[in-house]
Amino acid sequence: MAQLDYVLQAFSAYVDGFPKLGSGERIQTPMFKKAMEKFRGGGMLAEREISMGYQAYTLEVNLSEYDPQVLSQCGLFSRKDLPLSVRGHFDGDSNTSHTGVLTCRGEFKEINPDAWEPSKKAGIKTVATLQALKLKIDDKLIYEIDIPNGVYVFGDEDAGARVRASIGF
Repeated sequence: MAQLDYVLQAFSAYVDGFPKLGSGERIQTPMFKKAMEKFRGGGMLAEREISMGYQAYTLEVNLSEYDPQVLSQCGLFSRKDLPLSVRGHFDGDSNTSHTGVLTCRGEFKEINPDAWEPSKKAGIKTVATLQALKLKIDDKLIYEIDIPNGVYVFGDEDAGARVRASIGF
């Protein structure tokens, strides 16, 4: 029988170091989607796709309050290195607790305030484009990506080191 040991029980988001405990409704963590290019060379009977790295990383955070601190982060010349993080508590079948920490750096590219309606909460839906992201679960590094500095670590493999060495960086 399958054992589930990493079931998310609670989380809190942080925007520029400010905790949003209790107001976070939904977090969509960054998706890893390869940028693929179609290729068909002479003599090939079919085309194939070639990996060209990854598509841009985004973090979506939905808050259940009309938070002025978050709303103020989407100016045209706002910070490009805004710290964003999420801390999660995981539990499961073996009654062990696990801590997940996702830290990111980027900027909001979308802040979508909810409609104002009488007797209904007005929240905010945000999308941030990321230039750096790191996930640790129980202090074990799962991945670390820092695009401007060429860091691409997944588990124990530093793929970015191979690239940096090849190009003399």
